[in-house]
Amino acid sequence: MALYKKLSTRDEEEEEEDNDKAEQDAGDIDSILDDIVGGGGRWQWTKLLLLVPQNFTNGLPLLLHMFTAYSPGHRCFVEGCDQSR
Repeated sequence: MALYKKLSTRDEEEEEEDNDKAEQDAGDIDSILDDIVGGGGRWQWTKLLLLVPQNFTNGLPLLLHMFTAYSPGHRCFVEGCDQSR
């Protein structure tokens, strides 16, 4: 009977420790990503490498338009570049 009490209290203590640890890990985003989602595998890196150049080239026309479409209200005369008036 004494052995059963020791084993049952030991199991209860371990269960309480596991519950405490689970509560601490529940709010930790790193543990969620590592344990549930999994780390960055071959598929994730392949997808990243295929999509980064596409996203980079999508932004270039926008930036190009911003710099080339602007025309200032006044421009200084530059000899050699502008025609004489």
